[in-house]
Amino acid sequence: MGLTIHYSLKSDAKTAAKARALVEQLQVYARELPFADVGEIVEAEGAEECRFEKLPPGDHRKWLLVQAAQPIRLVVDDEEQWHAVTGLYGVKGTIEL
Repeated sequence: MGLTIHYSLKSDAKTAAKARALVEQLQVYARELPFADVGEIVEAEGAEECRFEKLPPGDHRKWLLVQAAQPIRLVVDDEEQWHAVTGLYGVKGTIEL
């Protein structure tokens, strides 16, 4: 069993290129700190590639996309339904202490 710490960062980046550049810049800064490992940048782009339920088990992008999906509640004919809304682009970097 290990400890996992999650941070949420927000940016005003309006394009995939700006988001990627920001994550690349954070990766450079992280490599200057005493982390055990700074992982590679992981990206997914496009409606089909960003649907986590379509990715095979073990795909390195799956957890990024699961975390990025937002649940929405719909009521149809008095029946409650929940759906995951996925994005069109995702990018992340990882570090290990």
